[in-house]
Amino acid sequence: TNLEKLQARLAARQLREQEKRRQREQRHAEREERRLRREEKLQQIQIRAEEHERRKSERAAAAQCRADDKMAAESRKTCQWLLGLVLAQLEHLRRTAVKAAQKAAQKARAEQKRAAQKARTKQQKIMKKRWGIQELPEGLEMEQLQGQDF
Repeated sequence: TNLEKLQARLAARQLREQEKRRQREQRHAEREERRLRREEKLQQIQIRAEEHERRKSERAAAAQCRADDKMAAESRKTCQWLLGLVLAQLEHLRRTAVKAAQKAAQKARAEQKRAAQKARTKQQKIMKKRWGIQELPEGLEMEQLQGQDF
């Protein structure tokens, strides 16, 4: 009958609508699930990127520390080398000064000997002229002889 047909069509329509609703809800749930998975993946990617950046930063800091240590060691070596150079130069200058002083003292002694020899020679000439004496007896000086007659 018409009523039964109408009820059957209504029931079929309700089933179709119910099926459409169920499919719509299922699609919505699947979309939501995909969105959640995407967000989770993005969070994981972000966490990995942050971890990567942190490790990269730590490596860079460690490399910088090593470079700073190396530069400091090189600076120390350079300073020690320069200090050694300066000390060697000072030692050289000291030795040169000592040698120069010794040479000057030796020269002064030689000059003093020459002057003494010159004075003796002059004294001997004077004695020879005045008194006819070739050499002064030891311990006797020219001043002691003045006023004496030979």
